[in-house]
Amino acid sequence: MAKISKKTIDSLKEFMNRGCDYSGTQEFVDDIISETLKECGSRYPYGDEIGLVDASGEFNTVDEFANLFYDKIIEGVINVLKTEK
Repeated sequence: MAKISKKTIDSLKEFMNRGCDYSGTQEFVDDIISETLKECGSRYPYGDEIGLVDASGEFNTVDEFANLFYDKIIEGVINVLKTEK
C-alpha cells in the first residue's frame, strides 16, 4: 500500500468525526444503529430508546455505546493508516 499523507489522514479524521456537520457522519452512525437494531429484531428502532445497565447499575443508551464504539473504531483505523509505509 502506498504511504498516506498526513494531509489525507487529517482530512479523513475530520470527515469521519461525528461532529463534522458537512459530512453527515452522525446521521450515518444513527442510521446504522437503527438498521442494526431492526436486523436484531428489536421492537425499538432507535438507540436512544434502549438502555444498557451494567452490574453496578450504571446506565447508558445504545446510542451512547454505539457512538463511543464508532469513535474508537475510527481512531483505530486512523492509527493503522498512519503506520502504513
